Amino acid sequence: MKSLATILLLCMCAGRAGAQGSGENLQGNWKFLGGYEFVHVDDEDRVFQCRIDLNMNVFFATANIQADGVIEWGVPRFFSIYGKEVASGQVWGDAKIELKGRIMFLEANGAPGRSIDRREFDKVPELPTICDHYLALAFE
Repeated sequence: MKSLATILLLCMCAGRAGAQGSGENLQGNWKFLGGYEFVHVDDEDRVFQCRIDLNMNVFFATANIQADGVIEWGVPRFFSIYGKEVASGQVWGDAKIELKGRIMFLEANGAPGRSIDRREFDKVPELPTICDHYLALAFE
C-alpha cells in the first residue's frame, strides 16, 4: 500500500513538471538575449511581444497561450518612432512557448525554406517604457 501511494505521488509530480507550457512561472516580463525584443505574459495567459528596431520603431503583436503551449500571433502592428501606425506587412504566424528552468523559449515556425527560429528570453523586472506604452493599447 505504501509503494502504491509513493507511485501515485511520483506520477502527480511528474505530470506537473512536464506541463510548463503556461502558468504563473511564465507570467511577467522577458527579454530576448540577442536583441531588443520583449515579451509580457499576463495572468490570463495573454502574450504581448514588442520588438524595437535600430531606428526606435516598434512592432508588436498579441496572442493567447493554448493548452499545448502553442500561440498564434495576431496581425503585428508597426509604429514609427513618432508614434504613427503604418501597415507592417508582416505575418508572425504561430510559435510554441515553453519554460525550462529560468529561461523562456519561443520557437517560431520559419518561413517556407527557412529553419525554425528558437529564441531564449531571460526574465526582467519591467518592460522598456516604449513597450509598456504599447502594452496599454495592445488588448483594448
